[in-house]
Amino acid sequence: MCTTRRLMAAASTLIATFWLSDAGAEEKWNFEIVPFVWASGLNGQQSIGDVTANVDASFGDLFDFVNIGGWLRFSAHREPWSLYGEVAYVELEEDGIGPLGNTEVAITQTIAEAGVSYWFSDILSIYGGVRYQDLDSEIGIGSGAAEDNQSWADGVIGVQLTPIASDNWLVWLRGDAGAGSSDLVWLAEGGIGYSWDEPYAVYFAYRLLDTDYQNDTFAYDMRQAGFMIGFGFRL
Repeated sequence: MCTTRRLMAAASTLIATFWLSDAGAEEKWNFEIVPFVWASGLNGQQSIGDVTANVDASFGDLFDFVNIGGWLRFSAHREPWSLYGEVAYVELEEDGIGPLGNTEVAITQTIAEAGVSYWFSDILSIYGGVRYQDLDSEIGIGSGAAEDNQSWADGVIGVQLTPIASDNWLVWLRGDAGAGSSDLVWLAEGGIGYSWDEPYAVYFAYRLLDTDYQNDTFAYDMRQAGFMIGFGFRL
């Protein structure tokens, strides 16, 4: 918990300092808000105390597995800097028959992220920030059951490539890795966007988030991946 607070405080201080030091610049900031629908599956292992469940819900199982999935992204850009913030909310459930009887897993997940990017060119940028995760988990195996809530934060650093960035089309690839409260967290994402009119754009992307977090009574070693469809509005 102390690590989480230190990371969040450091990120807030960094962004506030950057914003204040840059407030007097003349060039105009450009803003965009993009809500996404995120259809994500899970693959990995979840443990609460002595109760452990293996989860394998691929994209083909999503119609049964995902109840709600959404992602909201806000970005502000003025060369060569960008600020970004994201928040996601996902509810997932899976049940099946295992060696110990009926197995049920229910997860309610909130992910939030904020950071700063620096663009070396129109194609290449680096970024760094803090990724926060909050997890409500319930596991039932046979007659045994357990539930817990955990939250943690990690510092991340990454690279984004934008090989196509025209008035109408956008193609991007990005990846990052980090740690803090987790042993390791990493993300890979690729997508394409199309703008048919100046303030509006539609986006289609695939995102993979891998998290390995554990403490004395809780372990979450999961790979979360799926497609996202979003609609952007530029201010």
